[in-house]
Amino acid sequence: MHLVYVWENLGPYHVARMNALGKQPNVRVTVVERYRRLPLRAWRVPAHGTHFQWHVQHDDPSKQRALPLEARDIATTIASHEPDLVLWGTAIYASVELMAVGLLRRRGIPSMAHFVSTAADRRAGGMAQHLLKGALLKAYAGYLPVGIRQLDYLLSLGVASEQCFVVGNPVDNLAFGGVESGSLPEGLEHGRYFLYVGRFAPEKNLSLLLRAYRRHASAMEHPWPLVLVGSGPSEASLRDEAAASEGAGHVVFLPFTEGQALSRLYGAAGCFVLPSLSEPWGLVVNEATAAGLPVILSDRCGCLPHLLREPENGWSFDPRDEDALVRYLARASSADLDREAVASVSRRLASGQTVERYAELVARGCHTTLERWARKGSA
Repeated sequence: MHLVYVWENLGPYHVARMNALGKQPNVRVTVVERYRRLPLRAWRVPAHGTHFQWHVQHDDPSKQRALPLEARDIATTIASHEPDLVLWGTAIYASVELMAVGLLRRRGIPSMAHFVSTAADRRAGGMAQHLLKGALLKAYAGYLPVGIRQLDYLLSLGVASEQCFVVGNPVDNLAFGGVESGSLPEGLEHGRYFLYVGRFAPEKNLSLLLRAYRRHASAMEHPWPLVLVGSGPSEASLRDEAAASEGAGHVVFLPFTEGQALSRLYGAAGCFVLPSLSEPWGLVVNEATAAGLPVILSDRCGCLPHLLREPENGWSFDPRDEDALVRYLARASSADLDREAVASVSRRLASGQTVERYAELVARGCHTTLERWARKGSA
């Protein structure tokens, strides 16, 4: 079975997944990467995959052609590899992808959608968008929802349950499973800081986190620092907000970080916080739980049913509820928290999301979808 997996831009966890998938019996994998470089994604990955072929469509989005030509080009590229099945990990509702899916279908090549959306998309976009998604999804022969919330959303859109295969949404847990040795940035102590990792963008709700942290720190004699790792369009305004409350705690901004330096930050943190207003999954939570951290998560996080057992390894809150976040910051930094017990639960939950299990489930879903496709034909 030859699979072509289309990704927008490959990061370390994509490579780990594709290598695992390429190791499955009787499975050959070709990855088509739409863009080698994207703004705000400075990932460093190997030049080639160990267990998959790797084709790069464009160096960056500026090289993309007009819609019909781009769709034709990507469909032609995919078809040249002669796949049995195409898996789309890109924006599955986008015009280019949908047009390419249709072109491939006419050639007798079916497609599956890697599905990360949740019902929160319906609240954000309204009923019209919800209905439109349901109509567009009919282009695909099968679906790979990454979790329970994603499956529930697909079913609400009218997709048949026999077309859906929950596959998980893993990172390489081994990269985050142990505390890395080495120095920390100045002012940080092992096990005594709050950590956020991700984009600095409005949907990440970091202004609320800064306000809640300021209130928490003002009430504490020796407050933990808050470490924000990443970059994005909101960075300047967030720095201004943090500077305006100087004296109430200590906020540390660190740039985009990966590899051992990122593992070290997770391994030495006291708690991970993700306050997003919108978060289809939240792979940083996989990383935090693999490191054994307690987590404070917005209830919008699509990973929540899989990576949080409240209150055993953390807490969830409405991302508009600043008071709740203040309470949970206090609980997470309390000396009364049994950190060994929390770490055990977090690591156990993280171990349920592995690249090996993902690969097994993807391969199984693809086999079943191809069997259904062969029975029904391409009509």
